[in-house]
Amino acid sequence: IGIVLSNDRYICHSRVCSGLSFNRLADLKRHHNSFHSSKGERFWCSADGCHRSQGGKPFPRKDKRDEHVRTMHSD
Repeated sequence: IGIVLSNDRYICHSRVCSGLSFNRLADLKRHHNSFHSSKGERFWCSADGCHRSQGGKPFPRKDKRDEHVRTMHSD
């Protein structure tokens, strides 16, 4: 899923990611599962009319969806 650099960073092998690197192998694996795996679950915003709701662009991770809801739709 990637390579290890001499400075102990893990780099994504996908050209789309343009050399995106991570400090931990676990972070690279999470990235790969979220963005490059066809089996990855997708999470939509539950707010009506949001561009990230069903039919729009989903979030690849639940924690990012939850953060979006807290910051964009909290009263």
